[in-house]
Amino acid sequence: MRLFLMIILFAVGPSIAQAQTIAGVDILDAGLVSLVDPKTINDPTISTGTMTRSIGTITQSTTTIEAATDVVFGVKVRLRGSPDGRTVSYRVVWKYPEPGLRNPDTGISKRTDEISERQPLGMTKCCYYWTLGAEWTLVPGQWVIEFWDGKRLLASQAFTLVKP
Repeated sequence: MRLFLMIILFAVGPSIAQAQTIAGVDILDAGLVSLVDPKTINDPTISTGTMTRSIGTITQSTTTIEAATDVVFGVKVRLRGSPDGRTVSYRVVWKYPEPGLRNPDTGISKRTDEISERQPLGMTKCCYYWTLGAEWTLVPGQWVIEFWDGKRLLASQAFTLVKP
């Protein structure tokens, strides 16, 4: 019986050691973001109906954001875990203050938006960001970005949107 258990442990041990583990998310910076060559993608699952993909750079570190159209804010992060370089899946959730975002085109109000992401462990990513657009997106109050691994909150960053 011991021999059987040793064989099983020897066989599955390496695969257990190689399992992806997200230890956490480090928020390296937060603030205003500049985008390079942004691309708009239709995404009916999020409040605005579109998502912007671009390489971003934080140009000013701040968590107080003056709400105005074309303002972009977000975070620079690094996923910690093992093994380094292994691509992992996680969720990014944006939470909005009351009364939430009400899209006049769809009539739907949302207090959160969620996207699934994939990124290698140990890699720094800039940026996860929000682009303020139409007047109905300029909701003052506390906006929060969260990073989740299943039901486990890995990190969060709050921003306070204020009217100029």
